[in-house]
Amino acid sequence: DIVDQPLNNFQPTSDLDNNRGNELRTNDKLLQLSTLPEPIVTAKSAFKKSKELKKFGHLKDYAVVTRKGFYGSNLPNQDRAILAFPPASIVKDGNEHHRHDFLLGIFDGHGELGHQSSAFIAHDLPRRLGLIPGSVKKPKPRNESLLKKKYIPSTILTASSTQGDISRALEQSFIEMNNELNYSEDNMRPNMSGSTASVILKWGGPELYVANVGDSRTFICTASRISSEIEIIYESRPDKPNLPDEAARIEASESGAVYNPPNADITGESSRVVVTMPGSTSMQALAMSRSIGDGKAFQDAGVIPNPILDVVDLTPYTQQVEDKIVFAVAASDGLLDRIDIDDAAWYIGTAMISRSDLNLLTLCEQLILESSMKWQTQNSNLLMQYRDDISIAVTRVHL
Repeated sequence: DIVDQPLNNFQPTSDLDNNRGNELRTNDKLLQLSTLPEPIVTAKSAFKKSKELKKFGHLKDYAVVTRKGFYGSNLPNQDRAILAFPPASIVKDGNEHHRHDFLLGIFDGHGELGHQSSAFIAHDLPRRLGLIPGSVKKPKPRNESLLKKKYIPSTILTASSTQGDISRALEQSFIEMNNELNYSEDNMRPNMSGSTASVILKWGGPELYVANVGDSRTFICTASRISSEIEIIYESRPDKPNLPDEAARIEASESGAVYNPPNADITGESSRVVVTMPGSTSMQALAMSRSIGDGKAFQDAGVIPNPILDVVDLTPYTQQVEDKIVFAVAASDGLLDRIDIDDAAWYIGTAMISRSDLNLLTLCEQLILESSMKWQTQNSNLLMQYRDDISIAVTRVHL
């Protein structure tokens, strides 16, 4: 967790651009981007000082940062974020094209034990795909016991995996993890807990595979060293119940209904899937149309774990490596509900091409603090202060 301290308490220590100092202009907006003297993390963190970060890799290549929200309760941080790289067994034996592969992801849990749902996905998905060694549970039909023994899932990626294999592996992994959360008999997770899953996978070629469930988001950008232009070339959609295709599925389900709040374009309040709980008159609502977990009640209401899958071909950018770099970002709604996605892309891209010593970890902390202050400002009239968990994961894409 990062320390509560506003950005204006810190003095700039370096310029991001030799021509513009600490001021970055995007369209008609002027953004103040001050560099912190060192990453603002607690003493418990391994990343205490910038100089200590050098042993973890290039400071402009990747960063993962998360911050616990404030809810007036004792809930832990329910966000999880990962950046995983393939094992040496894949990279060796002439498979150098896998050297820069990765799995980037954000998982935003919700419900009483949403943190367990998001932690389970963050732990399980890289293992199902074979990026991290370890066992996963063997899937069984619904309502049957899940055997707690090692097995090799069919979703393991290899050096010979095709585009079709990779897309199927992602979708099957999401469905199997959903079944594990919903039908596990370990009684660790109640029905009303679940998680988003927003991931970007690079495997072998110049393509990025995007899989999204829920209202966390991913986006892919380029940054020009020559013109300093930052461009978003892909962004995932947040899966919201009011989207026409999502609403049609929910309304056609056994028990689902879509609630559209009045003046949502002004208040920013989300549409919701509403269900009446079996055997009672109580109702529950979910602010997304796809999720992993959340139990049979929402599944019967049309909430599905099947991800929106996209493949982004980066082949055109392999001829522009002297000028442009490509980077991928995953972020929770705690960040992107308060920081415009274009501004986030501008901050991150500028840090990656900057000639100064600004590193991505510090930059991502600044984005989180800026988002935190906006949560505080925009909720200042509420009786109870609220700030969502805020998380971001960034990596450069080497082509």
